[in-house]
Amino acid sequence: MFWFGFVSLNEEEKVQRRILLNQNALIAQLSAIGAIVAIKTFLYLVWLAKRPAGVGKEDTPEPSSPHAKFQRSRSPWSVSSWRLLVRRLEWWLSGEFVIGWGTRGQWILAGWWTVWLLYLSIRETGNDYLHMTKRLGLVGASQLPLHYLLVMKSRFSPLALIFNRSHEELNWIHQYLGRILSAMFLAHAGLYLNFFVQAGVLEKRLQDDDVLSGLMAIAVISVIGLSALGYVRMLSYRTFYWIHVILGGYLLLVLYSHVVHIQIYIIECAVISMLNVALRWTETSHLSGTVSVVGTTGLIRVEMALGPVSQGQGSSREWQPGQHVYISSKSSRWFNLVPGYLSKNPFTICNISSSDAGGGSIRQMTLIARCQKGATKQLAEKSKLSPAPIPFRVEGPYGSSHRYLEPARLRQYSSVLIVAGGVGGTYAVPMWVSMIRRSETPSRARFVWAVRSMEEAVCVFGDALTDSKGPDLYVTGERSGQAAVSEESGDYVELQEMETSLPGEAPSGGLRGVTMRRGRPSLGVVVSASFSGASNTVCVIVCGPKGMVRDVRQEVSEWVDNGYAVDFHAEFYGL
Repeated sequence: MFWFGFVSLNEEEKVQRRILLNQNALIAQLSAIGAIVAIKTFLYLVWLAKRPAGVGKEDTPEPSSPHAKFQRSRSPWSVSSWRLLVRRLEWWLSGEFVIGWGTRGQWILAGWWTVWLLYLSIRETGNDYLHMTKRLGLVGASQLPLHYLLVMKSRFSPLALIFNRSHEELNWIHQYLGRILSAMFLAHAGLYLNFFVQAGVLEKRLQDDDVLSGLMAIAVISVIGLSALGYVRMLSYRTFYWIHVILGGYLLLVLYSHVVHIQIYIIECAVISMLNVALRWTETSHLSGTVSVVGTTGLIRVEMALGPVSQGQGSSREWQPGQHVYISSKSSRWFNLVPGYLSKNPFTICNISSSDAGGGSIRQMTLIARCQKGATKQLAEKSKLSPAPIPFRVEGPYGSSHRYLEPARLRQYSSVLIVAGGVGGTYAVPMWVSMIRRSETPSRARFVWAVRSMEEAVCVFGDALTDSKGPDLYVTGERSGQAAVSEESGDYVELQEMETSLPGEAPSGGLRGVTMRRGRPSLGVVVSASFSGASNTVCVIVCGPKGMVRDVRQEVSEWVDNGYAVDFHAEFYGL
């Protein structure tokens, strides 16, 4: 096949081949350390490039004169060429490679890693067909521990600690690496089957345990890969999750019995899996809460008591609005039949507050989720039958929202802009309320939320918005009756012009101090207001469908090209 052929080797040559197989598999595994160092170095350079270049600068308006702009660029606090280059490179890498197909950075990293693994799979193999075939499988197996490490959701995950990123932000690496390994394992199996056919031993070898276990592993990998397709995840996220967890564990058993040479990597995967389960168990609490359905918004709300205010302050577990947790209740038929981490549904932390009860203050946590089929529907039905508190298992919190609430980070921002569409407010509103309650938040902070109807804002976040500082609400669909989001097409309407949405004031809905208008906001004007005169980094947070995120990002791109530093974070609808 190509320049490879079936080569007859003596015993000494077979021993040498085995040494090369093990060496290159070890190199492939250890080279992940080099990749981690390279990525961490780049992230550090990005952090340096976005740091304020001076102290005590005041925001000044952007000059209109080209000469004034040139003079301003020569000021003591202007960015140097390398910082500007790093900012633009980071922004370019985070842009989409093809719409809906990941970012340029993801494709470059995945492509580079694929080429590297393929190189390790063919180097020093000569024209030995079986050597190359074995190498593909062994090099692929050496990457499984990294693949399983990327599954860990805990904030104590080694990779989460190294990169200071949440599981959600690192999960794309798990997805791309899974595709690379699936391709390598499929190639390994296909090449071996071709060899069996060419050698006339296919029928005999199909009866051997190592071949049967290998084919079973390929079948499991194929099922896991198919279940990860977007259509399947949208159809039933729990099915996708169960398949990944259950078959992911079964795959280790099958591969362990396949050949002895990969057992060390399978043992590493098993240890990582047990550590993941242990960490998730330590981050699970048993709390009680009341459940209610939020009007006709299709949302379900859970109110939980976290205990006295004195408890948990300064502890390792800090609940922050905008993060998410996984909860399961005894009302679920799966509560006592499967492990806790298999029967939980994700809820967003909407608010953390305190209320007086008896002799002290009690911390309260409000959770929000969309009511869909399965467990959330059962909770909604149970809430209608009885208002009594329900015991819950709560795992978490997870997510990256806490990073944008750190005092040191808030102090480096010249301005903050949060844009949300529809139910994207379940993430954006808690972030906004938490930010404006902190003294470190810059005065130039703005929240723009486009909703289909006032009910979405009033029923879910009425109190929070009233107590907050001037969010801008745009009511886009109350008259037209159109849905807020078309999830099938991925399009959005919150920020699109509607025929019946006329400019003007919207009904207040009882939200004092909140600016409300009909129609859509002008994204260009909104973004320009946040960037004009900014001397330090501008924080832009978007939560909504992908089309909305693309439009906001396009408006921000012009300012990045002009040398402005941006912290851009996007939360998407969907799974």
